[in-house]
Amino acid sequence: MTLQFDVSSILGSPGRIDVLATKLDATGYVFAKPTYVGSATGVRVKNIRIAVNDTVPVAAQSFRRVDTTVLASGTELSRLGALIPVAQGPDTDRFHLEFEQFGTRFGTAEPTAPSVPPPAAPDVPEPSLGMRSFSRVNDTMSSLTGVPLTNASVETLFGEIRDTLPASDEMLAFGSAQQVAVQRLAVGYCGQIVAVPATCNTFFATTNCAITAATRTQIAGTVYDKLFGTNLANQPDRAAVSTELVDVMNDLGCTAGCTAATARTALQATCAAALSSAAVTIN
Repeated sequence: MTLQFDVSSILGSPGRIDVLATKLDATGYVFAKPTYVGSATGVRVKNIRIAVNDTVPVAAQSFRRVDTTVLASGTELSRLGALIPVAQGPDTDRFHLEFEQFGTRFGTAEPTAPSVPPPAAPDVPEPSLGMRSFSRVNDTMSSLTGVPLTNASVETLFGEIRDTLPASDEMLAFGSAQQVAVQRLAVGYCGQIVAVPATCNTFFATTNCAITAATRTQIAGTVYDKLFGTNLANQPDRAAVSTELVDVMNDLGCTAGCTAATARTALQATCAAALSSAAVTIN
C-alpha cells in the first residue's frame, strides 16, 4: 500500500511524500521508495525519520541519509528500505514523518539518541580438552588396532581424507565433517583387521571370525579393553559401552549369532564405532 504524508502546510503549496509500506511480519513494517509529489521545485529535503505513534524508533531509519534538492514532482528520495518495528499493530499504529530540513523549514526535534550497545558477551572458557589432529588420529588408530601406518589401504585412505580430518587440537573448531572423516578412517582400520582371519580372531578373541549369541558381550568387552584401555582415571563406563556395542552387532543381524561376511561386517562396525568415538579422538 502507499501512505501519503501531506506537506502542503510546510511548502505553502500542494505537496506530499508518498511511501510504499507493508507489514513484513509480527515485529516489523517495511517502508520503501519515499517520493516527492508536488508543484513546488527546488525543495531541500534532508534527514527523513518515520515516527510510529509519535515516537521515532532508533532502529533502521534508513531515510536519515536523504539529503537532496527536489527539482521535479515524482522524484524518488531514497532507494533504500526502512524496517520499522511494530508498536501495537497495523490496525492501531499511526505514522508521521519528521525532517531535519524540508524546503525552508527546519525541524525542531532533537535527533534521536543512538541506542545503547548491548553488553559484551561473556568470555567462554576454553575447553580443558582438545581433539587429536589428523596425524595424531592416524597414529592412534594404527597403535590401537595394530594395523601399520604403511598398510597400503589405510595409507591411501588417509591421503584422501587428510584435509578433512581435524587440522588442530582446538575443540571448538571441531565440526561434523571432521567427525565423518574420523569415522571413515576408523572403518578403514577396522576393515583391515577383519580382512585377515587370523588377525580377526586375535583382535576380537573369536573363532573363525564368527559371532555367537554367547560371545557378543565378550567381544564388546574385548573391543573396549583394546581401544579404550583399562584402569584409566577418566574413561567411559565399560558396561554402558559394551551394551551399545552389542546393540551394533544385533542391528547388523547377529542377535542369535552370525558367521562369514555378516559377522565380519558386524565386527568391523563394532570396532569402528569404538575407534571413532570421543574416548579415542579427544586428547
